[in-house]
Amino acid sequence: MIRFFLNIINKINNDFKEHIAKTGIVFVALATAYLLFQNIFLAFIIASAIAVFLLGWDSRFFIGFGLIFLIACPFLLAFEKKVLAEEMAVYAYYMLALGVVLQIVEYGREAVLAPKKKRGRTKAAGSKAWSRKKILILSFSAAGILIIIQSGCFYRLEKRMENKINANEKIISDLIDSRLAEVEITKAESTVAQPELTDEVFANPEISRENIKVLIKNASASAVLGEIMAEKFKELGIVNIYINNIASSSNSSTSVQYCSGCADIVTELLAALPNPGVIACEENPSLMAEIRIELGNDQIIISNGEIGIHIINGSYTVGAARKLQDEMTRQGFNIIKIGDTDKKDYQETIIKYSPGNLSKAMIVRDYLSATQNSLELSEDSGLSDNIEIILGTKNDQEIPI
Repeated sequence: MIRFFLNIINKINNDFKEHIAKTGIVFVALATAYLLFQNIFLAFIIASAIAVFLLGWDSRFFIGFGLIFLIACPFLLAFEKKVLAEEMAVYAYYMLALGVVLQIVEYGREAVLAPKKKRGRTKAAGSKAWSRKKILILSFSAAGILIIIQSGCFYRLEKRMENKINANEKIISDLIDSRLAEVEITKAESTVAQPELTDEVFANPEISRENIKVLIKNASASAVLGEIMAEKFKELGIVNIYINNIASSSNSSTSVQYCSGCADIVTELLAALPNPGVIACEENPSLMAEIRIELGNDQIIISNGEIGIHIINGSYTVGAARKLQDEMTRQGFNIIKIGDTDKKDYQETIIKYSPGNLSKAMIVRDYLSATQNSLELSEDSGLSDNIEIILGTKNDQEIPI
């Protein structure tokens, strides 16, 4: 195969030297095809096909290149280059198909240009010549059909490449937009204190929902609380919202700092928070058209059904655990199991909670404190449930009804 390609290269070199005019036509065809289709591979194939007709090149070199592309496919797949292997398989098909078409055309051309036989041939010889004409017609017809199919394949390949380029442009655009958003958040966090302004400037009517900036710092245990509040603020007409999730942070309380002249907007934003009654608000004159909200765990609303409870009777009252289970179940609490302690000398009711579930324990304490006075909170890392209630004797007969 190497000798075959070396012979082709030698013939191409000699043809370029001996047939300057025909060579010029080939190069003109190459340049024209590239300008029309913007595809160097397609332009090379068109120019090579013209060279086969004008210079008599061996069209089998297309088949040779096609075999090389085809042999390369399994190696590309072995190195996990699936996309490149698919494109190489398409190129191999084009080369092989074009080589077959040119072989058919060459065969037909040889049949037409073959020396004519002498007139004194027999009838059988005349029938053979007619057979050659039929072969010639069929050859050109097949070549025309294959050329049409080939054109469709080239068009499909060009569309695939165009779609791939558009997808890459979209990915780059998304990366740029993401980077710009990060830069805006950085600018919002590094706001430099402004000099003291007058009341007239603070009362600037230009402060509105469209131009005020709202920076949400999510310092709670919920990773999605910042996004949830941002959507609620957008419904109120706030346009410029920036979210910053503080990693490895879990603050218990929520705080708000706001610029002068935007108290009305702050009031509306606070009303949208899950627990607005516990928020510490502070006016900060150094902020210009900006509101900073740092979300804490006090904005995480826990429903009774999210609290898993184990009730243990440590008092002398028989059935106290069952009675409390019925009452708390009606209130929506998730009672996992009930039981009794080995000893009955517990004085106070103890509310044990597993690490990270203090807020749930406080909800249970608030519920029981309506009728029970002796309540104690205690963290226990060995609990399998969220909360464990041990009923004490001081609260006998004081279970909420």
